[in-house]
Amino acid sequence: MNEAHLEENLRLILDLGRVHEVAEGRINGRAAGVLLMPPYRTDIADFVEPGRNVIEVALTPVLHNRLVGYGETGDPRWGQFQNRNGLAPTGLIGPARLLPHWRERI
Repeated sequence: MNEAHLEENLRLILDLGRVHEVAEGRINGRAAGVLLMPPYRTDIADFVEPGRNVIEVALTPVLHNRLVGYGETGDPRWGQFQNRNGLAPTGLIGPARLLPHWRERI
């Protein structure tokens, strides 16, 4: 990101598109927000620096998938989760985009 792009009235929106379930954004190692539901968007302008930037997204899937996995182990403690209707969708489906947004005073 060059310095000319970092105008005071420019906001940068990280739009993750479609996500199953929770996403946590980090920009240059700094926590930039936890996104719990659509729209999976957050303003990252305050975290972006001139030069190279690193965007990381960590996802937390639904508990259902973990429990189904336990059920498939054959352990009787998790038997109630055996042969469920498969796994729930999980992950970052996208498309992930950076959207410029200019704020104007009226």
